[in-house]
Amino acid sequence: MAAGLPVITTSKGCEGIAVRNGEEVLVADTAEEFAAAALQILKHPEQGRTLAHNARRLAVERYSWETTAKAMDQAYRQAIQTVSTKDGGLRE
Repeated sequence: MAAGLPVITTSKGCEGIAVRNGEEVLVADTAEEFAAAALQILKHPEQGRTLAHNARRLAVERYSWETTAKAMDQAYRQAIQTVSTKDGGLRE
């Protein structure tokens, strides 16, 4: 996805990633479905470009290092605030 290429994956392969079948990826769980999805992209290159564009945008917006680091920083700050509030202050 981050490479800006159309992605065909299994249902299991996209668990935990906020993708939608037909929007950012094509989901195929059998060999026949994989072959059909690959042929679909080859026959309709504009669809492949759209999938790739949508997937790249999602990867940058939701899963980039910068976005992930900001979310982690916020979670750590919230955890520290919670501990600080419960304990009446942090101890060293």
